[in-house]
Amino acid sequence: MKRGNRWKERGFTLIEILVAVSILLLLAAFSIVGYNYANRRSAEMGTRVEIAALNLGIENFRTDEGRVPSHEEVSGLGGTGVLYGSLYKDGADSGGKVYVSALGPNSKEGWTEGADPDVKIIDGWGKELRYRSGDTAENIDYDLWSDGADGRSNPDDPDATESLDDIH
Repeated sequence: MKRGNRWKERGFTLIEILVAVSILLLLAAFSIVGYNYANRRSAEMGTRVEIAALNLGIENFRTDEGRVPSHEEVSGLGGTGVLYGSLYKDGADSGGKVYVSALGPNSKEGWTEGADPDVKIIDGWGKELRYRSGDTAENIDYDLWSDGADGRSNPDDPDATESLDDIH
């Protein structure tokens, strides 16, 4: 009987170990790419839903007040503080009409950042949404948009490179 070669038959070869590790690395890479894609799509879709809800709130505000909230009431182009005030805070403080309840501090949506009086409405990437109204708006009454994942925008040129991922 030959007993000397039994150890060679029991273990894995170097090639088998390398193949197994390569497969695990490929699976990990695909998982990371898929996870990043899912996060990006989630932020994009959440921002689209948020903008749609805010647009509906602005239209309801216009129906009741005869005007849209003016971005000039808040300094700077961002101006989402005036949307917070007009669509949520003024109604919540006075017992009046709240146009977008998701802007509330206790809402699960997490659409706002900061505390009164410096509340900002943020998008899925944690950056402030952009709002402007009146003569400076490209549309008839107001513009509301997110700068997108890259956080850059050229509001006066929607075809500019930095505006390609903007969400309106």
